[in-house]
Amino acid sequence: MKKAILSFVAFALTATGLAAASGPGLLVPAYFPPGDDGLWPRLNAAAEKKVPLIAIMNPDVGPGRAPNPEYLKTTKELKKSGGKVVGYIFTKYGLRNTQHVMEDISNYFEWYPDLDGIFIDQMPSAADFVKLDNKKPSPFLGQFTGLGGSKARKANKGDSARNKMKEYYYRIWLHINALNPDWLTIGNPGAMPDQKFFNAKNVNVFVTFANYEGYDALKAPAWLKQGDKKTAHLVYDIATAEDMKKHIAAAKAHGVDWIYVSDDGGGNPWDTLPAYWDDLVAELSSGGRSSSKSAPSKKKRSGFFRRKK
Repeated sequence: MKKAILSFVAFALTATGLAAASGPGLLVPAYFPPGDDGLWPRLNAAAEKKVPLIAIMNPDVGPGRAPNPEYLKTTKELKKSGGKVVGYIFTKYGLRNTQHVMEDISNYFEWYPDLDGIFIDQMPSAADFVKLDNKKPSPFLGQFTGLGGSKARKANKGDSARNKMKEYYYRIWLHINALNPDWLTIGNPGAMPDQKFFNAKNVNVFVTFANYEGYDALKAPAWLKQGDKKTAHLVYDIATAEDMKKHIAAAKAHGVDWIYVSDDGGGNPWDTLPAYWDDLVAELSSGGRSSSKSAPSKKKRSGFFRRKK
């Protein structure tokens, strides 16, 4: 197995490879195939403008069942342009079989030598994830309580579940680092995690906002400080370029490290680039001097998850 030799010089990043030097970089959920409407070449063009850019590749709700020659070519081209690519996996909020998760990670490592890390989707926002949708009791209390022997069974159920949830993601983190210690790991709970889970060894970057509304009311907790672990925000269904610019200004005010704003929505809000893509790139590359006209992007709607293990 050949490890990718990483260089973050083009990103003008810190030694950890995680913090954009001035303002946020672009974290793009690129859930569209290579060659689809020329979207990946537009990512290359943005990276060539020295905009810090990470694309999340997602061949088939994960790496798929075999290496894809088109993705091999795409990842190599984006890397040559100065961008980075991470591979998508999902975890069902801690309920997916860890062996299947690790198999997906290993397949990315074996099949795509130019990959720069892993994007871990469906993470909980708290180590015990007390409620889902504020309605149902967390399945994790029953799933994880009782694991680990009699001592764990006698312990407080909430503490036991919390520890098992941390252990679940820590094992994934160890597996990634064993394959390539230079790989970037991005976790997506879609909301601000609780402090203990945020500080645990699990990822390098947390997506602390992934939604289409509520960004104007977003407030970071007092304990959140800019340190080794970074934050990212993914905002979708934002219709106009003017509204996009307001969100970018808010992201800069929040001190977020990575941002993405799109006009896409529906079942999969990440299956194309926004119509105002050129303006979005300009906002992050030239202090807000937008291009005169953004090329239109073809809208599509599709289901988000198709294959499950």
